[in-house]
Amino acid sequence: IQEIFTKAKLNGLEPSKEAIAYGKKVNSSIKFNKGLAHDLSMYKDNEFDLVIVSFVFHWIDRSMLLKSVGEIDRILSDKGNLIIQDFDPDIVSKVKYHHLPKKNVFTFKQKYWDMFLESKIYNKIFSKELSFNNPNRSKGNNRYQLMVLEKDLEKNYKEVKL
Repeated sequence: IQEIFTKAKLNGLEPSKEAIAYGKKVNSSIKFNKGLAHDLSMYKDNEFDLVIVSFVFHWIDRSMLLKSVGEIDRILSDKGNLIIQDFDPDIVSKVKYHHLPKKNVFTFKQKYWDMFLESKIYNKIFSKELSFNNPNRSKGNNRYQLMVLEKDLEKNYKEVKL
């Protein structure tokens, strides 16, 4: 496994300059770019065999959600893997961010992997339900999923003769 990561080209995307500085300090082998998921123009089409989106989707402004999904799809190669880790709520919900109670800041909880699966371009190859050990969270906010998807542009399409 170490050999795989030694040869891998690792990239990270982060909107915070402070987080990028910390990331570089902790792991200098990762190339960090400052940016947001809806604009991945610094990356080429099909550039990556693996994309990991961990606890990001629930922060994305709803007006940029589908653009972000499109950008992630654009940079992931056919037969590549997409790992999504995010909340797994019982219902689609909007939750006031408790760390900024006086601000009008929300997170948005839904099963983000479903957007990829419903396209029929992605297939689930692994999933694991997990939970935070936090009794102050409601059940729906305590649960999250680790979902591994494989992108396959043709697998789910059956040829039909007319």
